[in-house]
Amino acid sequence: MKKPTIHICCVLLVQLWAIVPSLAETPRLGIPEILPSQDFLWRQLPQYNNYAFQGYSNYPDHTFPYADRPRAFYDSFGDPLITGYDLYDWTERRTLGQEYGSSIFKDRNQWSTVFDFLVVGRDSYNDWGYSAIVGDGLIARFTPLTLSQVDFNGARFDLATPYARFTFLGSRIERPHFYIESVPAWAIEHTHFADDSTILLGTRLETDIGALRLGVNGVNMHVYQSIQDNNSLKGSLRPTLPSMDQVVVRFTDDSPQDGRGGASVQEAQLILNGEARPDIVPTVIRHFEGVNTQVGTISRLTGQFNPTIYTSPRGYYQIATLYYRGRNDMPLFADYLYRADHEVGIDVSKNTNLEGLLATFKLESPEEILQADGNEHLVFVFDLSQEPYVESVAVEAALANDYQVEVATLNLNNPRGRGYPNQYVSTFYRLVLRAEGNVQDGSNLARRRINVGENTSLFTYSADMHLALAGLEVNGEYARSARYSRFPARMDETSLYDRGPRFSEKGSAWYINAVRWFKGGRLGAEAFAMNPDFHTEMRTFVPFEIGLTETTLAGLANNTIFWDLVQDNEDGDRYPDKRVGNLQGQPNDREDEDIDGVFPGQDDDNDGLPDTNRNFNDVPDYVEPFLMYYVESNDFFYGLDRNNNDDPDVREDDLDPDYPYDADQRGIHLFGQLDLTSQWSLGAGRYDIEQIAGGGRNKSTYALVTYRREELGRLQRLFFENNLRRVKDDIADEFSVLVERPKRIDTDFRGLVAGNKPSFTNNLRADPLLYRNSYVNDTYLESWLNPWSTLQMVHKIRLRFNWQQAGPLPGGLVQRDKRLDFFTWVSRADYTWHWHRLQIQPQFKVLLLRLVDQAADRQLDGRYARRTVRSELSVIPILRCTLPLMQRSQLQLGIQGLGPLPYRVEDRVNARNSFDQHTLYLNVNNRSKYFGYDLRTIVGLQREVKTFDEESRESDAFDALTFFARVLIGFTEYGRFL
Repeated sequence: MKKPTIHICCVLLVQLWAIVPSLAETPRLGIPEILPSQDFLWRQLPQYNNYAFQGYSNYPDHTFPYADRPRAFYDSFGDPLITGYDLYDWTERRTLGQEYGSSIFKDRNQWSTVFDFLVVGRDSYNDWGYSAIVGDGLIARFTPLTLSQVDFNGARFDLATPYARFTFLGSRIERPHFYIESVPAWAIEHTHFADDSTILLGTRLETDIGALRLGVNGVNMHVYQSIQDNNSLKGSLRPTLPSMDQVVVRFTDDSPQDGRGGASVQEAQLILNGEARPDIVPTVIRHFEGVNTQVGTISRLTGQFNPTIYTSPRGYYQIATLYYRGRNDMPLFADYLYRADHEVGIDVSKNTNLEGLLATFKLESPEEILQADGNEHLVFVFDLSQEPYVESVAVEAALANDYQVEVATLNLNNPRGRGYPNQYVSTFYRLVLRAEGNVQDGSNLARRRINVGENTSLFTYSADMHLALAGLEVNGEYARSARYSRFPARMDETSLYDRGPRFSEKGSAWYINAVRWFKGGRLGAEAFAMNPDFHTEMRTFVPFEIGLTETTLAGLANNTIFWDLVQDNEDGDRYPDKRVGNLQGQPNDREDEDIDGVFPGQDDDNDGLPDTNRNFNDVPDYVEPFLMYYVESNDFFYGLDRNNNDDPDVREDDLDPDYPYDADQRGIHLFGQLDLTSQWSLGAGRYDIEQIAGGGRNKSTYALVTYRREELGRLQRLFFENNLRRVKDDIADEFSVLVERPKRIDTDFRGLVAGNKPSFTNNLRADPLLYRNSYVNDTYLESWLNPWSTLQMVHKIRLRFNWQQAGPLPGGLVQRDKRLDFFTWVSRADYTWHWHRLQIQPQFKVLLLRLVDQAADRQLDGRYARRTVRSELSVIPILRCTLPLMQRSQLQLGIQGLGPLPYRVEDRVNARNSFDQHTLYLNVNNRSKYFGYDLRTIVGLQREVKTFDEESRESDAFDALTFFARVLIGFTEYGRFL
């Protein structure tokens, strides 16, 4: 028994003897376990020091965590790292038995004020290098079909080698905010820690093979339960997801504008837990789009019906109309349920306007073949509340023609509530199925299954390529998406949320384009298909939790959020055009719009303000005295319009994700250009585009003649273009136009901070569909001329003819033969004259706009007469004078409207808009220096007199005198004077 012990001791001694030299040569790590003995009982206390030559230092502050003081940090091996502060910490852990598994820490003071929400660590060796980036407003962009975000809040790692480039990124997108000490302790785990949340992961690998660049991309979003062990990238449902006690399926016409060939529905039945349940008979209701609820009370005194509005989404975000637009439609479930009660003999007169209920909501038999044409809705309601065990739910039906299917569910939230509006809570409708094309003869009859559930994850993955050879460039990408969902299983009233099987929606999208340059021209081609079942959006349920007021999740409409991998950001700035708050550095951001407005192609000087309102006040520059000389409204702007909605493509804004091509479209485009001379070019092409599910098409054959000349003697610029095209376009491309009048003018807007309304907003406009069958000729001429150095003249003329061809249109419509003429003319001239120190500059501008329908009004003899739709003339005479008073001061005088020649606007269609205006502007302008800053002081007065032609507008006329003083400070060396 003793020999083994001795043997072990000998081995330990040998090992100790072997390592003693190395211990003497290396610094000690860790805490010493053997302390040196002392010879005396005397306590050796600190002695006197003289600091005449010896350096002095304060005592170290060890009051952490009671005060914000630096402390020592060590790595996982116990090695010292740094003495300092916590700045950022994101930890994800998956295991059973923990209270939460996700935490994010950001020190609010250092993170925002010192580092401006961004930290970058990088290193390199020869051709190898990497960067580790953490930030609140990062750019996360792989390809336009997989990932494109400008407000990515998380971490990314980029690696570059001589052979390839690699990126990995991650974000807890649901609650990515920083630590706020003012949050109460009971709310911290909701704000910073999470047992369930949503995470985004993405990676891209890119390599070059000669002139060919190849890339592969993968992105995943999923809901996770960090305290469970069954997590996967396919996601899970939240335990707090409300049960789905009733299922509402809505069948509508996918092309309602034609009023025929809509959804044909027959043999609809419920599939419960994988088995058909014909015993669960649905309630079927027919009604029209946009009908009002008939649920409410009737006043006994007046007999007036007071409706109960119960389909308005609940939450602070219910006013976020832009973010939820097109995604927040809810069923009129209480009307459906009361209508069914009435049919079985239950008195519902106390809860409804019974007469209106019976007239508005028609009960149909599920045994018949039903059809919804135009704006009709067919709604099937299946009751699951009496089922003891529900694992999966689907609805099967034989469908034909041009159908669209949407699903919503009802949760029996308050069984004791007074009436159905208070008992049930509804989800938003979710689009699940569309027919391909606009079939109207029933030839696509097939039995289709509609699965019911909530999204748990979304995958997008793609391969892309770019080839650049001498005279040849090719770009392409093929992408797929897979969106997974589950039904929240339950047994009686017990949630078995992740027991149900997953189901998925899969789709694809692709494009390829190529251009070949040759001497004297180029040839190009492109083909694409953006299938309607390709998705980059995921909808999830986020329950309201007390304490989330410091995040963007407090009070989401209907507890529903939409995560977009590819954002809508036409203007390419740091803010998405629609969002769910989360403005960088603002934890309580409540806006859903781009906070500084959306105006693509309208900021040539890149100052963050539209060119039509550069001084950022509540008056667009084109109607503001003196500034109107240099700018016109968008009605006078010329640009190619390939989707034929009368909004130039370079300035077009919509509410769709920024895909390379419009969703639900496929097509080809061939074009060529011949450079006749260095100034003249001739182009021609044809594109043939069709909607896959929508049924519309856009076909155009075009020829383009262009002349461009710059800096030719006194001719500064000359541009001419004629665009002749044959168009058949019935795809409605809705677009958004800028409202040049900001919600908050500069005096009320002191920075992009939470709580402020967006400065510039947009209004939506419908596509007028004026080119469904047309020949179009569009001509534009622009010249900038300097006959003398002191005289400048600018002319812009546009003339467009739209010959609408007579004949039938798709959908059964008929178009008659007529022509629409659109004409704009802009001319301005200014002359600069110096008399001693006085500079005198007269300016003159004329604008004319006319829109004429050559066959608008039918006469008694059956023929059609022309009608002027718009006719506006503006005459703007201006006189400007500048007199230097001293070295840094000058006197400025401006007069717009010279005596009998006023600034005149004449509306020849609506005389109510015609007016005269005189403006006098006088100021003293001083420019000084202050500690390196440029200081501008402006003091002056302005007099404006405006009179209308018609006496009915007398209340809008005014005679105003304004005094003002303004001081500005800045740096002119940055290239822009204040």
